[in-house]
Amino acid sequence: MSGLQTTPLRVVLERLALQLDRLAAMSGEIEEAVGHDIAAAGGRLGGGEILQSLDDLVQSLAGLSAYVGRLGQDMGMEPMVNIHDAVAAVRQRSLATALAGQECERVESGSADFF
Repeated sequence: MSGLQTTPLRVVLERLALQLDRLAAMSGEIEEAVGHDIAAAGGRLGGGEILQSLDDLVQSLAGLSAYVGRLGQDMGMEPMVNIHDAVAAVRQRSLATALAGQECERVESGSADFF
């Protein structure tokens, strides 16, 4: 991801909001699957607390997405920020690529590139 230049903060916030939306949807699917498993076990797994934590995660991610997205709405294309070091700090390549605003291939979760 060489050659990253300064990027409008508004664009950075939009990219971040999009990724938070994606993670909220993903965690919602996990919450639903775990809920089904807990229900199938008749609640014997003691999963009520786990399910509440997952619900908090889903709602928090969705709230953060709305918050970050709204921060950028009133902003023009200034100020500019250099995202190079911030993107370099992200270990997951597909996420780093998305935050940098670059196209990336979908990576399978079992692939070494996923991490």
